[in-house]
Amino acid sequence: MNFRLKIIFFMLKLLFLSAICFGSEFYPKNDFEDSATVSLADSMTLLKTQIENYPNDHLLKLQLADILLRSEQLEQAEQVYQQLTAVDSLAVWAFIGLGRVEFEQTLSRVIPFERLKELLKIDHRSKAIHHFKKALEVRADNLVARYYLAQAYMRKTDPSNLKNAEQQIAFIQKIAPNYRDIVYLQGRIYQGLKQHDKALKYFQSIPENAADYARARIRMSEVYFETGNHQLATSCYYQGMETLTDHEMIDYLYDEQKVLLAAQERNEFESSPYTEKRHLFLKFWNRRDPDPSNVKNERLMEHFRRVNFARQHFHFTAPPYYDDRGRIYIKFGAPDARYQSPIGNLPVKENESWTYESIADGLVFDFVADGGYFREVEDLTQAALAGYGFENKLILSAQLYQDRSHLSKTYSRLSAGFSRDQLNNFRATRIEALSKAPIEIFIPEDEDKLRFPFIVKWAQFKAPDNHTRVEFYTSFPGFALSINPLNPAAPRNIDFFVQIDDTNFNSILTDKKRYAYHILQPEKLANQQYIFQNDYLISPAVYSAAFVLSDIETENKGSQRHDLVIKDFSGDSLMLSSLQLAANIKSKQPGSNLAFEKNELIITPYTFNRVSKKRPIYLYFETYNLALDQDNHTRFELSYSAETIRPEENFWQKTVGRLFGANRKTVISTTMNRVGDSKNTFEHIAFDLTALPIGEAELTVAIKDLITGSRVQSTIEMLLID
Repeated sequence: MNFRLKIIFFMLKLLFLSAICFGSEFYPKNDFEDSATVSLADSMTLLKTQIENYPNDHLLKLQLADILLRSEQLEQAEQVYQQLTAVDSLAVWAFIGLGRVEFEQTLSRVIPFERLKELLKIDHRSKAIHHFKKALEVRADNLVARYYLAQAYMRKTDPSNLKNAEQQIAFIQKIAPNYRDIVYLQGRIYQGLKQHDKALKYFQSIPENAADYARARIRMSEVYFETGNHQLATSCYYQGMETLTDHEMIDYLYDEQKVLLAAQERNEFESSPYTEKRHLFLKFWNRRDPDPSNVKNERLMEHFRRVNFARQHFHFTAPPYYDDRGRIYIKFGAPDARYQSPIGNLPVKENESWTYESIADGLVFDFVADGGYFREVEDLTQAALAGYGFENKLILSAQLYQDRSHLSKTYSRLSAGFSRDQLNNFRATRIEALSKAPIEIFIPEDEDKLRFPFIVKWAQFKAPDNHTRVEFYTSFPGFALSINPLNPAAPRNIDFFVQIDDTNFNSILTDKKRYAYHILQPEKLANQQYIFQNDYLISPAVYSAAFVLSDIETENKGSQRHDLVIKDFSGDSLMLSSLQLAANIKSKQPGSNLAFEKNELIITPYTFNRVSKKRPIYLYFETYNLALDQDNHTRFELSYSAETIRPEENFWQKTVGRLFGANRKTVISTTMNRVGDSKNTFEHIAFDLTALPIGEAELTVAIKDLITGSRVQSTIEMLLID
């Protein structure tokens, strides 16, 4: 034996004897499989060699069985453990090993349905319980056996087995109160038994520096949700996600959530290391939070509700503990209509259908029971019992679809005249409908209070210290304000909230302001438009910006989320700011609204995409880094153009244009030369657009530095209307 193998063997022997003496696992987790020096393959090769040399050394065989188990070579591990049950000194460990082989085959993750059916033919949980009990018959004080026995009981999930698990954990706690993660497991048991106060007591007792803290916080979020405290549920979820690295918990959460993921999100999640996945969870739920101005994440709480509902009403015995009906429910919520076929004389399996044609025409789902699991199927020909040819399946499914003709237009059309071609059309319609439907559907419970209408636009300008000044312009219609009929002159208070997050959804800016409006003429409120401006200095990068506007008196809210790309103005090249549309631009006067002041001008923002050609539209922008000549002057060419790129024409306009070659003017432009004394300057202009036809239009500004020859331009789009 070479020197390296001798060293490996010595280390294995020493650690294994320690395990036997102190009642822990055969090897401390990750001591070898994560080592750069000793791999599982090395250990297995060495042990097999040693067993050939010492065939009666049962400790070596036990070591080999444990490594086979860790390598997921379960059948080989089982054979070795079974042989060792006859060795009195090692029988307890052999039975524990057999129990662990069965335990590894109890499901903790979602797997393909066909594989699931195979695994469920054998009750691995009961077999694991049997082996762990045999180990305890040999040695009743063995904590390893009792620990795994508790976990095997927990995998059964029903109250009686959870009670059995509770007894095993209580035994361990008396002997070793801090043994492994038994405090966390005790909390999980009480959570399963719906003893929420006890569950919270155990979860809360886990300190922040403990390995189980993160997953305990996630479980606390589930308990708080079940007890109706959605704010604490959200807080605990985010607290747990800040440090979560536990692979099993991450897999559990991902299996629940992946039905909501777009293809790009799923690829990103599955290709990311476990250390990064928690950031993706936070990013996912923050992006979907409809109201970031409060602690509660309504979309996350709705996900919790749907998962609980699916597990209760569409329950299945294996993870994720619901069938395909639950998957569709979590994705789209309750169906528009649901039909469950009555048990009748037809030779078919249990089946049901759901419709979601309020989302997309043709979006329907058929389910057929298969061993207690309702599986989504292409069509109800798959409901026929085994042994029927396709033509007979067609006849049976025709009757099933006839029973559903009242559910929706899709089923009604299908039942009108059933054939193979019609069935193929039905399948194609479903596929097309699913491709058109959104990835998920979420309608908040308080939807009526999330409809406060508002518009938010922004413009970007150069600021000191390599920052960018971002001006947000928010407007809302007067009819959104509620008037107290008993006191119409009372001010109306509107709260503005903004939160800007980086690409990992870490908040880099949060602000909240209150605006009071005195309504002097309530009868004219419907025609009023209210607007305010907020300025912030932000570093150049890509962000996600959330905005919430709230009417304090009625609690009505509106929320929006936008991607925000902040431009970098720190270079020396010729640059243009954003082009800011304005309803009016005036020189600053005493009494002017200084909220809109910029460079001694009062610039009233214009927030609409539609622009009336009957009134002038104003434009403001800034130019940076113009070159200076030898006299310290700048010289540049300034060009403006407005163009209707897609005129809106009725039938007669199009016809007359073709017949008589009418050529309506669609562009107006002007160019001028300027001389200045500053490298940075600002410009504003009022556009008269009356000569342009209505339709999709563009305003373009171009600057050419006549000293360097550099040129920049910027364009803003609008819809020109009468």
